[in-house]
Amino acid sequence: MGGVTPGEAKGISSSDGASLSPSRSPASASASIATLTDTVLTGYSLPGNAVPGSMAHLKLALSRSITMAGLNVFDPYYPATQLTDDIQMIARIRPLYIGRWAGWWGSTWDDATESRHFAEAADAARRIHAMDPDIVVEGAVFEYINLAVNNITVPAWVFQAFDLPVEQRHFSFLAMTFPDFPAHHNWSGPTDAIPDLTRIESKMWYYYRARNYIDAGAESLHTGQIQLMSEGDPSMLHVWGLFKKIRAYGAQHARRNFVWINSHAQGYVTPPDSYRRLVFDFQEVPIRPKQRGSRIEQFTVEKNYLDTIYHSVTPGVTPRDEYVASLPYLAEFDNFGISQRPGVANQDWFPFGYDEITWFSLLPKARRDSALRYISDRIASFGNEGYLQMPGQRGTTLPNVAWPGVMYRANRSAFDQEDAIQAIWSRPGARVTRGVSSLREVCPIGTYDGSNCYVESPPPGANPFLYQNRFYYQPLLKRCSLGTFDGANCHVSAPPTGASPFIYQNRFYYRPINRQCPTGNFDGANCYVGSPPGAQQAFIHQNQYYYVPVQAPLNSCGNGNPQCCPKGSFDGANCMMPSAAQPPSGKSPFIYGNSFYIRPTLPQ
Repeated sequence: MGGVTPGEAKGISSSDGASLSPSRSPASASASIATLTDTVLTGYSLPGNAVPGSMAHLKLALSRSITMAGLNVFDPYYPATQLTDDIQMIARIRPLYIGRWAGWWGSTWDDATESRHFAEAADAARRIHAMDPDIVVEGAVFEYINLAVNNITVPAWVFQAFDLPVEQRHFSFLAMTFPDFPAHHNWSGPTDAIPDLTRIESKMWYYYRARNYIDAGAESLHTGQIQLMSEGDPSMLHVWGLFKKIRAYGAQHARRNFVWINSHAQGYVTPPDSYRRLVFDFQEVPIRPKQRGSRIEQFTVEKNYLDTIYHSVTPGVTPRDEYVASLPYLAEFDNFGISQRPGVANQDWFPFGYDEITWFSLLPKARRDSALRYISDRIASFGNEGYLQMPGQRGTTLPNVAWPGVMYRANRSAFDQEDAIQAIWSRPGARVTRGVSSLREVCPIGTYDGSNCYVESPPPGANPFLYQNRFYYQPLLKRCSLGTFDGANCHVSAPPTGASPFIYQNRFYYRPINRQCPTGNFDGANCYVGSPPGAQQAFIHQNQYYYVPVQAPLNSCGNGNPQCCPKGSFDGANCMMPSAAQPPSGKSPFIYGNSFYIRPTLPQ
């Protein structure tokens, strides 16, 4: 489309463009990069039983998040000497999540600059992780392509990921565009476009850049205004399929075998499932400061203003199969250009006529410090899993100043907000910070799920209960000598795809496929699969073979029969869970969703 969503580009526009890409003792200002990267900072680590990539880990990371756009961009936008100062600031304030560590608005210019871009991203990540391996760095693949993609070679592994024959060719700009391009879905004309994620070439391009960032060290990916790229995919099934490939690669090859994916938009995938499947792990949204006076420092942050999501909740099942009452989000100081009237108050999307990071950079230092405290507290007060992403580094847009304007940097040597950021993260009562001890203290057994301590589940089909503050379940007296017990009956197998199963004389059959029996034996008329043991009743359920299990007597559970109590031990009447899965003294156990839990001990 010719226009774009307000807040990303409007008026005199700019973008993440060419600039993309509590503490220990401060490092010496003269310390070299080599000295810093040879020193692994200790004293803080990912809590022992917070599963990497889990919702508990995600919330912990988001609670100490900072934007550092362009840590791998070439000179002159980001001189190599500046990385030393930035690494030192990171060492002092100790973030857990670095947004926009690497990204490029569109593409680089050719294979050589692509290789350099990803190599420098990997080098920056290596230096960060050598200092603190717990930090998550975020790569970005945006909603913008231009003719330069025609100069980038498609690697063989991209074709292989999409089960396509390997070709020797470059990416095709036109093969990524919407059907109505160039009249619509462009940014400035026929040389740039919004990629259409229903097209295989766009998916290949997205996968190519995402995988390169994962290989360079990313454990999170920002996908910009995904709603623009998925206009032809209202069910989000194309996006979901693409992200499944990216997540599958991350599960095998990312640093800690996970990759989070976020966007400016909310999104549900709508396959024929009964639950609300969330496409993203979390959201990143603009702060949207609202002016309330004629002076630049007069502002508030409010629900129901412009496109803010402070008033909303997004429940559903995450890509890691964890249910959340509301999807977490980061609110960031966005950059998207300036209005036609910079310096003039009350222009809605443009606070005082500027984008958010430019407006923030123009405040006096004391006002910037207090603004960070106010916005952080205000977002926390909304109570729907929101966090402020602190401004660490981002380009500003000023009248008659070439991009990236005056680069906003929180460093002491620049705009000097790092002490304010560190103080906010270190305050007593901060929601979740590294000052929260370890999750081993929060959950002496089990895993913190963001609300309670999940301990364990009984075997499938077992009925759990509490007795004298201990975890028990009723013995499994239903037995399956053939197949597996599914919690109610004995599942034997499924017929071949497309076959019609049936029961005849209590035996399992299916009708031949093209006069063939891919499994089982042909009996002259049909395909015979097998029979249930003894006289147990055979039946078909959801096109698969089952039979009713044998009901064993309770006295068969003696002598440690593992069929009765696959977990724990038989006490003469019921099954008691193992001692390692029993609640410690003073803890409050409960059962939820047929699983065993205890209440956490959260810091005051």
